[in-house]
Amino acid sequence: MTFKELRMRKFRTAEEFARKAEIPTARVAKWESGGSAPKVRDLIKIAKVLGVSVKTLVESFEEKYFTKSCKTIKQNKKRAQTSPHFLLK
Repeated sequence: MTFKELRMRKFRTAEEFARKAEIPTARVAKWESGGSAPKVRDLIKIAKVLGVSVKTLVESFEEKYFTKSCKTIKQNKKRAQTSPHFLLK
C-alpha cells in the first residue's frame, strides 16, 4: 500500500492530512509523488496521525521512493561518465 493510499483511508485530501499532521501541503505532495520521503523525525507523528505503525509507513515509501532514487543515481553515473567535466577530474 502506498503512502497516498494510507492517507486516503483516513483523510479525503492531502490538505486535511497536512493540517492535522502540521506539515506543509507541498511536502505531502512530494511524498505522494515519490519525489521524497519523510524525515525520520517526522515518521512517528505521521504514523500516529494515520493510525498505522512506523513499519507500515516506511514500507509505503520503500518501493516508489527508493526505486526512483536508484534510477536517479544510475542516471547521474551515466552523465558523469559522458560529461567532459568527468575528464577534468
